[in-house]
Amino acid sequence: MSIRGLAVKEAPDHSIDGLTGHGGNSEGKAVLNGSRENKSAPLCQAIDQALERYFQDLDGTAPNDLYAMVMQQVEQPLLRRVLSYTDGNQSRAAEILGINRTTLRKKLRTHGLID
Repeated sequence: MSIRGLAVKEAPDHSIDGLTGHGGNSEGKAVLNGSRENKSAPLCQAIDQALERYFQDLDGTAPNDLYAMVMQQVEQPLLRRVLSYTDGNQSRAAEILGINRTTLRKKLRTHGLID
């Protein structure tokens, strides 16, 4: 995918299905907090279910780097969606995310979303 000349790599849409179709900031917060009824599970419920499956599937194997794994799975689609929402405007994306633009660029590189 290309957003305003930036090559942005695609990630699976299913990774943040609970956030799609919601407009303004208050609506987005409602979905994140699980207070809005919709066909998709709220984000926190989806994460909880995924973690439950993860622990069930361990089959005696000790988990490691769980925090990093979860952050990778959540942060990448978040960054991709916000960047898409801002048509590639990294300054605006950083503002929406509440992080510094330099931090945003580092995260985009880390997740392979920009070169």
